[in-house]
Amino acid sequence: MIRVDSRLSVPESLIEKILARTIRCGGCLIWTGYIRNGYGSISCNNKIEYVHRIMVAYYQGRPLRRKQFAVHTCDVRNCVDRKHLLKRTRLWNISDMRRKGRGVNPPRVTGERHHLVKVSDARVAQAKRMTGTQREIARHFNVSQGTVWAWINNKTRAS
Repeated sequence: MIRVDSRLSVPESLIEKILARTIRCGGCLIWTGYIRNGYGSISCNNKIEYVHRIMVAYYQGRPLRRKQFAVHTCDVRNCVDRKHLLKRTRLWNISDMRRKGRGVNPPRVTGERHHLVKVSDARVAQAKRMTGTQREIARHFNVSQGTVWAWINNKTRAS
């Protein structure tokens, strides 16, 4: 038996079961069974496990630690070909995604368009012109002293 992670042992019969549910397509070995979050999955010891993690652990002969990822060099989520799978960290996986241009950064919403804003841009400008302590200004606008400090020092809402 091979341990996939600290909680799971994989019998060789499970590997045979996995290989029986795959087809060769375009250089990849595609899992045709159950898909969860786009990844091939199988029930093992009363728990759903990702097939690519099982395959990496089996073929490398070492368990995947909790912070290790089984990453696809082919970028096909349901591929279980051992030549396309590597054991890497989350940071490496994210860097690989960015290198390949697949990462999409969410739009940056600033100023009064941000959904958590309590004070308009005009009122922030007014606060910057006010005299008095930061605590007094904060009380006037019902915000924290740190928020007023950030406005005054152009850390947030710079204009």
